[in-house]
Amino acid sequence: MMKKREESKKLMEKTAVLGLAGFAGAAALAAGTDAYAYTVRYDGPFVWCERPEPGGNCWQPEWSSYLDITKPASEQLGVTEGFQSMWYQRYWGSSTTVYTSDSDYQVAYMGWKEWEGGFAEGEIIGDGLTFKGSSQLNIATTGYFGLKIPGNHYGWVQTEKVPGRLLALAWGYETEAGVGIAAGAPMAPEPGSLAMLAAGAAVLVGSKRLRRKRE
Repeated sequence: MMKKREESKKLMEKTAVLGLAGFAGAAALAAGTDAYAYTVRYDGPFVWCERPEPGGNCWQPEWSSYLDITKPASEQLGVTEGFQSMWYQRYWGSSTTVYTSDSDYQVAYMGWKEWEGGFAEGEIIGDGLTFKGSSQLNIATTGYFGLKIPGNHYGWVQTEKVPGRLLALAWGYETEAGVGIAAGAPMAPEPGSLAMLAAGAAVLVGSKRLRRKRE
C-alpha cells in the first residue's frame, strides 16, 4: 500500500515538473520576442465631467477633466492633454460625448452603435474603424468608447452617467503600435514579468530533478 502511494506521489510530481517546464519554455519564448504585446488596464472610477452646481447638463469644456488612458486614476490630476467628455440629458435619455481637440488623440466613430450601447465588451478596437475628433453614445447610461492615442496605439474607456456626473469606470490601451485591443480587456503581464515567471519555473524544475538524482 505504501509503495503504491509513493509511486502515485512521484507520478504527480513528475507531471507537475513537466507542466512547469512547458510553461517556463512558453513564457521564456514570449518574453524573448521583441514583438510581444500586452495590454494595460486601469480601474476608476474617475470623475470625468461634473457641473459646479447641481442640475442641468455638463457641457462646458472647463467642467471636464482630461483623461490620459496611459495613467491610473491617482495620476490624472493636472493632466492637460488627452480626452474630454460632456453629457446632456435629452428627452430620449442621456447623451454622452467623448472628444479631443488634439489630432494625435482620436475617438472611434460608432455609427449606429451610438444607439445600441456603444462598443460591446470584447469587441476589437483597431484597424478598420474610423477615428475622428469626437463620438457620442445615446440612450445608454454606460458604454464603451474606442480610442486612439499618439504612436498609433489603440485603447478604450468605459463611461457611466450618474446624477450630476460622468464617470470613467475603467480604461486601457495596447502597448504595441497598430495592434487592436478588446474593449474592457484585462491587464496582461509585461514581458519582464513573464521572464521572471519563466526563470522561477525553470529553477523549480531544476530543483525537482536534482532531488530525484539524490534519491
